[in-house]
Amino acid sequence: MKGLAPLTEGRTYQVWTIRNGLPQGVALFNAPGDGAARVAFAQPLERGDLVAVTVEPAGGSQQPTTDPLFAIAF
Repeated sequence: MKGLAPLTEGRTYQVWTIRNGLPQGVALFNAPGDGAARVAFAQPLERGDLVAVTVEPAGGSQQPTTDPLFAIAF
């Protein structure tokens, strides 16, 4: 991911996979100074999965609490 802005204290980016309408948190991350980040998936993606990134409270959330910044369908 590129072009991500640094977040204020107490906020983090969270990556989600959404399968059959059910979101599952994958990873938390912060954008470094260059705005680029890479996240590895522990489980393979399946056709039809959606990958989304949201801004969440530090420590992450059980489900998304904000609209996705972007989402990609596989």
